[in-house]
Amino acid sequence: MDKMEHWLARLPSEPPQPGLAGRIVRQVRKRHLRHVRLRIGVSALLAAMGAWLSAPLPGTIVQAVALPDSGIPFVIRLVESLWLGMESLVLDAWGGMSGLQTSVANAITPSIVLGLAALALSTILAIEQLLPRDTPDWANTFQGESL
Repeated sequence: MDKMEHWLARLPSEPPQPGLAGRIVRQVRKRHLRHVRLRIGVSALLAAMGAWLSAPLPGTIVQAVALPDSGIPFVIRLVESLWLGMESLVLDAWGGMSGLQTSVANAITPSIVLGLAALALSTILAIEQLLPRDTPDWANTFQGESL
């Protein structure tokens, strides 16, 4: 007989308290609900912070991108490019896209990036709360038991 068996044999054998399993299950449920509420609160806080930080994004992009007043200059350049050949068309499109990318990249500040990251994280937390969870059979067994 090892030490553990020796100590276990010396313990008094008392029957478990009535309703002990039900109280344990209720405490586990209460703790789980507390964690769910905490996650929802953190998700809402991150969403609000992300929206506040990324709110200037559309305005800064619109201000940074210089669009022509009308489509006529673009159509004229397109027709000229077709006359000169496809090579100039590809180069014009490449130059226009790289200019657009540069102006958008210059408009995005670190606070906007943090805001978008906070929005993404709050979305992930919210989606995680919507995922179905398997409930073990024993969780429903002690539901009606009183304290």
